[in-house]
Amino acid sequence: MTIELDTTLAQAEVLFLSFAQLVADIDRRKAEELPTPSTNGVRRRGSAPEGDKPTTAINLPILSELLRELLNTVKPPLDTNILTSLRTVLKGDKSHAKQVISALRQDAEVLRKEVESEMLKRYGFKWDIWAGFHAAPSMS
Repeated sequence: MTIELDTTLAQAEVLFLSFAQLVADIDRRKAEELPTPSTNGVRRRGSAPEGDKPTTAINLPILSELLRELLNTVKPPLDTNILTSLRTVLKGDKSHAKQVISALRQDAEVLRKEVESEMLKRYGFKWDIWAGFHAAPSMS
């Protein structure tokens, strides 16, 4: 039995994105259910007075922290603000920037070997793989 890598990865990405959207919807609905602070008698346009609001209760699932951790693609102490571009990585602490770039290089090498192995298995030969930083930020 063989597994088609391209379709499996595409299906996994769709599943992950669907899960992320589901979690975002749950969080949004929970935030909407929270009581809002008093606006001193000022009502927002389009909102009904408290007595006129429908009281439809929806039982939202409770997600464990382990499930939420699946969505964390950037691990602490890093955050996406630091990893927006190579420039933002280099603006910070230089030794930390070197650690980040070294870790990215190691991950790229592991991935390169996996892709080359797949090339040899599927096509019988391999071609050059270039890895580097894209000119446009991609994490924002």
